[in-house]
Amino acid sequence: MKTPKEVRDGLIETLRLDLVGPRAGSPNHDKYAEETLPTAPSKWYLTGFLVPYDAPPEARSDDTGDDELDQIDRVSPGDDEIPPDQASARKAFFPSSMGLSVLVPKETAQLQINVSWGDYVAVRGTDHDLSRRSDEEGTVWGDWQRVPREAEVVLDLPTDTNSKKNEIPDSMGLDLVVSARSVESGGLVPKGTRSVSV
Repeated sequence: MKTPKEVRDGLIETLRLDLVGPRAGSPNHDKYAEETLPTAPSKWYLTGFLVPYDAPPEARSDDTGDDELDQIDRVSPGDDEIPPDQASARKAFFPSSMGLSVLVPKETAQLQINVSWGDYVAVRGTDHDLSRRSDEEGTVWGDWQRVPREAEVVLDLPTDTNSKKNEIPDSMGLDLVVSARSVESGGLVPKGTRSVSV
């Protein structure tokens, strides 16, 4: 019989896989490392994905994000049934970056970063469903194949307040930007502690 902790851990793993997708180093996710999705990852997963900043606008936003929910008409409207304010006309774009900040001792000069991710590549579709996209030549592209990726990078921490850009080799444009600044904590952390953002 499983303990409550084992049940909770299993639920968390299942939610991670369902909402974010497979991750390296998790035995339960290994069989999905090279998964094939029937639709774009941005439509399959609710979170955990990045879209290149220079991607075309239609790839950087949700085409149904501006849709309104159907409203049910009621005979007698009450105070709680005032129509909500209209959403901003500005299109919301998917994230193209994410970050992490840590505190490091004064003498820290480098950080060793292990980065793992999956690139999803469009592959030829096997059916001709009209909902699948096609290119100029009429080739139907429907499925998305995950290619697991991993890199280890050693970053030199900047000695001034300027951020430093580091390209991850063979990543098709993935960059790590690192910045560091002194922490004035009034004695809460050791003197010289720096906050590093990657």
